[in-house]
Amino acid sequence: MGNYVQISSAILCFVLYAYVIIAAVYFGISF
Repeated sequence: MGNYVQISSAILCFVLYAYVIIAAVYFGISF
């Protein structure tokens, strides 16, 4: 169970990181 939590949290961090990068690029193009 501990492994599952670690993997899911890592995936969540990766998705959040990718979302921030995409948002930064999007706003950079918009402005």
